[in-house]
Amino acid sequence: MTDPLLQRLLVHEARRLSPGPDDSRGWQEIHRFLQNHHAQRGDGGEADALRHMLAAGGVETVVASLAEVFQSEQDERGAGHWLRCLRYAATAPTPPERDWRDDRQRIALGAHDGRYPHLDDTERCVNRLLHALWYLSEPHTEPDPDTCTAIEQELAYLSLRHPSWRVALGQAARRWPAAARDKRPLPVPGQ
Repeated sequence: MTDPLLQRLLVHEARRLSPGPDDSRGWQEIHRFLQNHHAQRGDGGEADALRHMLAAGGVETVVASLAEVFQSEQDERGAGHWLRCLRYAATAPTPPERDWRDDRQRIALGAHDGRYPHLDDTERCVNRLLHALWYLSEPHTEPDPDTCTAIEQELAYLSLRHPSWRVALGQAARRWPAAARDKRPLPVPGQ
């Protein structure tokens, strides 16, 4: 869908009409259905599947998937693919307010790291980065300087932990915070 206004109207109506988390026609069920549809498409639908999983409230699943690809030595798709998936997943619409609490900015800044003792350092970093990007992807959100700095720090941290993705992640660490501050699209190196 390319028309942002139409997309916002449809998301608003889906939130408004969603009967609640336990209904088969609710927000979570709609996005889980769409996530399964895109997951069946394979690599071509991975970013869409992650986006709908995040919209359905499956933050832990999205973080685990992104961290697994990041840590996988067999994944040959490269940093560009990983950054595109992260960037697109973070554009997920937020669940209806009655179904969740918006802690994205606080999570992005590390205030809730204690909630995730089972995550390793890389997974916590991916979690903070995803939340920062998700928070700043909202059209009405002002680009908070601390959150933009967090994006830079998390990408820089990840660049030091992946030998073959170091350059691409380092470029993203420099370019994404500036793009977020200016509310521009986040550039993927090599694109």
